Amino acid sequence: MYYIKSIGIAIPETNLDNSALVALGLDIDKNIAINNRSIILSSDYLASTRNNNFTLARSNSYINTANLAKQSFERAIVEAKIQSTDVGLLWADTLTPWQLTPSEAQRIGCELGLKISSYDVATSGLGLPLLLNTLNNLDESQNPDVIAISIVNALSLYIDYSKKSLIPQILSDSAVTLICTKEPVGYELLLSMVKTENLEHAPFTVSTVRHCNEMSDLTVSALSEFCKKRFLELWPSFSKLSTSGQISLAVSDFGTNFLKEALVANDLENINLVPVTSKYGESINCAAGIGLYEWSKTASSNDIFIGFNPGLGQQYGMFAVRKI
Repeated sequence: MYYIKSIGIAIPETNLDNSALVALGLDIDKNIAINNRSIILSSDYLASTRNNNFTLARSNSYINTANLAKQSFERAIVEAKIQSTDVGLLWADTLTPWQLTPSEAQRIGCELGLKISSYDVATSGLGLPLLLNTLNNLDESQNPDVIAISIVNALSLYIDYSKKSLIPQILSDSAVTLICTKEPVGYELLLSMVKTENLEHAPFTVSTVRHCNEMSDLTVSALSEFCKKRFLELWPSFSKLSTSGQISLAVSDFGTNFLKEALVANDLENINLVPVTSKYGESINCAAGIGLYEWSKTASSNDIFIGFNPGLGQQYGMFAVRKI
């Protein structure tokens, strides 16, 4: 079994609070519980073009996805008190690869100067529920003592900030890295579940994330119902978890703030909510990892963290870890 020894995150420098979006000519939906978004696009470029030509976005970004993931990786190994050379395997997950080849994991490894096996594990936006499930199905005897998982997104590359829709208000860029070891320290995975639902249409899909200007008809109510339905389908299995500590929950909810309503309706007001989307914006498959990082800063022994990701399209998932 692998344990999460440390978590590191990286948040881009360009901050878009609500007043910055208004200055770009966008309206703010009061039902969206997001106050800030962080993006890799330069503020001067955004102010002059609104990113209405995606082909120019990469050349006007102050950092690329591999560099952003590198920052989160370096913070994670400092927290773990190990060297980068102690890592024997690197997985990466992204919705926004910088280029077709080499893979994002290989690019991150190159930035770090690592000569190790590096693979992209595509989760289609599902992130940690699928990655942690996969990790703990590995044969330990055939794999290294230390594995790094880096998740990074630069969703702003595909957002036209001249379009008056929910998308510029919701999506954000970020990176998160987990250092996982065979040594039983840090955080123990208690449960991870992934479900598949046959859908002809979903509010988000991988392709529409990359064509955000086509999502102008997206509504807060559609997102809320989408998230709430999937959360309540997974929750019964996680509600059975018990501990002498505190149970906390972080949700990738696209800023719709549906969760309080769902918890009250199911007599779950004692669950501690970890703010992620409202503070950092919605980075989809990175969000639960950022929630885990925020929780870890104050977690005590035996506290439990539950992360939920409604996914993109057909798959969605939830995971739970306990602080050792």
